Amino acid sequence: MTSTQTILKGARALFGVAILPIGHPVQPTSTIVQQSTPLVRGTAFAVRESRFLTASHVLPKALTNFNGILLLGMVHLNSPPALVRVTSLVARDETLDFALLEGSLAQGYMEPLEIDFRDPATGEDVIAVGFPLPEERGAVEDREVNLVLRATKGIVASRYTDGSRFEIDAQFLPGLSGAPVLAAESAKVIGMAQGFRSFQAPAGGMMSAVLGISLSLNALASRRAELGL
Repeated sequence: MTSTQTILKGARALFGVAILPIGHPVQPTSTIVQQSTPLVRGTAFAVRESRFLTASHVLPKALTNFNGILLLGMVHLNSPPALVRVTSLVARDETLDFALLEGSLAQGYMEPLEIDFRDPATGEDVIAVGFPLPEERGAVEDREVNLVLRATKGIVASRYTDGSRFEIDAQFLPGLSGAPVLAAESAKVIGMAQGFRSFQAPAGGMMSAVLGISLSLNALASRRAELGL
């Protein structure tokens, strides 16, 4: 599969995680009214028709009300922009930094990604797709959100010894947290973007390297039945 095909396949499963104020009226439109900045705090992706993975740190700490959480998607197949209303939290793990949400598609089209629960190989080509740095225009009380799809290509540079995470030789921009990391060849999701770390060069040395950190979905393989994956 070409890189373009892999990116397009990933895009059909992607959503920006929007956090609205509690009690705010929610309408399925492309223009979202909000009371705080930013509106979109990260990325999520569909793994089933009603289940979506994202990074735990994208969501509010004490999550008890789901009325103010929307997943905002893109236009596909001439449909309206995809929009999912979140109804519940299926699972949340602070140690592995992931959250599994349940919700229903209110409008538009989406296509869940297939998970490959294998251990990624060092040197393997991967592509992370998500909505870092979304364009948000207008006054705080009346803001229009334009999700800008961005792809980050790299290779698996290293893996954690416990198998929970791997690093790729590219920086994950703010807002990419929760985005799927796809095997470039198969377009199956093998990881989820969580952050990055840099290596400081000695004084007078060259610029340090930056690696993107991804949760390995192989770490969830033993919990597939529990999570409904």
